[in-house]
Amino acid sequence: MADKKFTEFPNQDSPLASDIILIDHDPDGSPATQKITLQKVIDLVSAGLTGLMKFYSASIADCDNTTDETTIFSITIPANDISDGNIIFVNIPVITKNNAVQYVGPTYKVKFAGTTMTVYSNTSANTGVNEGFGIASFIVMRVGDDLWCSAGSLYSRGVEPLSAGELIYNICSATARGGVVTAPDFTAEQTLELTCTLPVAHASLYVKPQFAKAYKY
Repeated sequence: MADKKFTEFPNQDSPLASDIILIDHDPDGSPATQKITLQKVIDLVSAGLTGLMKFYSASIADCDNTTDETTIFSITIPANDISDGNIIFVNIPVITKNNAVQYVGPTYKVKFAGTTMTVYSNTSANTGVNEGFGIASFIVMRVGDDLWCSAGSLYSRGVEPLSAGELIYNICSATARGGVVTAPDFTAEQTLELTCTLPVAHASLYVKPQFAKAYKY
């Protein structure tokens, strides 16, 4: 075969995992021309992504017809698992309803390492006969020795607008909402929780998480 430039070879748009790639191994140390399979490259990339992003196993529970503070979301964070700059994202699809006799809304709190942050409370919510559907989301981030909490909103869309569905709105500003956990012990196992408290017990006042996704970046 006549000599060809690398760019002169034809493209392969459907490579096989067993295909072989030519590499220059350790070019800055002891260079050696070697081969590697495409599957090995895929395995190495997957391992790198696994190390970069971690998913946590979450527990959920309904807050339904009770005035007890209910932990609707929780994850266990292993010791030494959060480094400076790490962010944990939490997303929880929920079904809500507020057809209580009174104008009432829930109170939500984020808890970490013995610190409780009230992130939303509403005692003048609208009522409606229809369920609302939305996604509650918040994040925590290690900043130096502290843990900061922040979030967007829960957007709930039913046939009628339900203020009860606005679970977490502007979840934190560091001063007004108390969204900083000062110097928690990151070297110990910790639990991150979201709790919900309903002002009255009523069969048509509830918050029901469907599942939860929590991952660290």
